Amino acid sequence: MNSRKRFAAAVTGVKADRRAFAGAFSLYGAKLTGCPLERYYNDASLYLDGLSAVVENIATDVILTPLFMTEMAEAFGGKIKYFKNQAPNLIEPAISNLADLPLLKIPDIYSSPRLVYTREVVRGMKQRYGNKKIIGGVLIGPTEIPIMIAGLNNWLSAVIDHSEHIKQMYDITVPLFIEYANNLIAEGADFICMPAAFTTPKIMTRHLVENHTVPILKEVLPEIKKPIYLHHAGAAYNEFLDLLADLPNVEGFITDERDVLRESRTKIGPTTVLMSGLNGVNMDRTTPEEIYDRVKAILHDRIEDPHFVFTLTGPDIPFNTPLENLTAVSDAIREFDGSDP
Repeated sequence: MNSRKRFAAAVTGVKADRRAFAGAFSLYGAKLTGCPLERYYNDASLYLDGLSAVVENIATDVILTPLFMTEMAEAFGGKIKYFKNQAPNLIEPAISNLADLPLLKIPDIYSSPRLVYTREVVRGMKQRYGNKKIIGGVLIGPTEIPIMIAGLNNWLSAVIDHSEHIKQMYDITVPLFIEYANNLIAEGADFICMPAAFTTPKIMTRHLVENHTVPILKEVLPEIKKPIYLHHAGAAYNEFLDLLADLPNVEGFITDERDVLRESRTKIGPTTVLMSGLNGVNMDRTTPEEIYDRVKAILHDRIEDPHFVFTLTGPDIPFNTPLENLTAVSDAIREFDGSDP
């Protein structure tokens, strides 16, 4: 059974040869190839070389486009900073005052260098692995793109205060999200992985999720031509999952390591794909033996859950993670036979 069939088994709930395995290895590909990160995040061919190194060394079934949230910030003219061993960070958004929204230059997905880069990555992923691997396009949602345009504090304050700028912002971000997501799908993505910070208790209240975020997503997500997987964006997710379980076109949820999986399953229902596992940001802080045992324990906990996919949650795997820590995950998944961990 290849990766595509293995992941499809989790979607449909049929028995597979083993659990599908996913994780964010975009940064780690640069480590494996020794590529400087500024070049890696600007030359699609170098990213694809790093991805090939990941595929050769780590038996992941799902491959993702670059996991760097500053993509949209840079596309709108924000300033970002590159580092030697971590993904780029935003240092100055495109605007600092929402009153300047009319001055924004909206990026064209066919000519913006930043967006063209990701489109080329997806196209290359499809050419190299389209018949073997599941391809996930990573894209922050229409309620999070404003953070990259104007900064978190400005946007969150606007949402809390029901600012007049909200409609003006969404008139920009909603059509852009729909067009770009569907273009990534046309290039070869099998689903859109959407880090959704404005659906989590780390940033939002339950009232704001229910009355602000959910109505926007109900409007937007049906327009996307392939399934959506909502990502916890670094927060424990279970508290609000019941508000999100019935969102249209959402095939799965990626929850945090801190979320109790039986509670996640209860809240999202019996047939929705549940992706969770170990927090990837901690993979450099333990031993292969400890990782192996923890993976087996999680698989044993989910042994009766046919719609479960094991993933390393959170952002990119840290640059200095020993390779044997990551192969311990794939070894445990491959070798799990259902016996007690």
